[in-house]
Amino acid sequence: MRHGFLTLGFSDDGDGTGELDVEAEVDGYSGRSHACFNKDEIERFAVALSQCPLPKDQPCSLTGGFGESPGQPAQEHVGIDAYPVNRRGYIGIQVRMTTPVWSETRPESQRIAQLEIVTTYEPLGKFSRDILAMLSGKVDAATVEGE
Repeated sequence: MRHGFLTLGFSDDGDGTGELDVEAEVDGYSGRSHACFNKDEIERFAVALSQCPLPKDQPCSLTGGFGESPGQPAQEHVGIDAYPVNRRGYIGIQVRMTTPVWSETRPESQRIAQLEIVTTYEPLGKFSRDILAMLSGKVDAATVEGE
């Protein structure tokens, strides 16, 4: 039985940046989104995920979207946080996915999903290695499944 998953894909722009595609599902709830990132930001996130134990006082985070501009607040389109949960050895991964809101977009039409996948250190370590392999073009995607 599958207890949720998070899958990342990366389209490399060849200039140190690219588009990170995110898909997640837990208990029938799901979402997809994407955002542009510097590859080194994603690499730092992957390395942070490999820490055991994860620091309790500072979550491992990756966030991307539009920056703040005159008359427009900053928009997060992809947000991922990993943190220890109350059960010993378990890690929560919160995934936030939203669609962009442009000046002509009705704010009510924005699609938003926020999910938590709970996993353990072994799958998280593999996910970290797979993210690095994805960035170097060795695999197409990196996936972590919930426990």
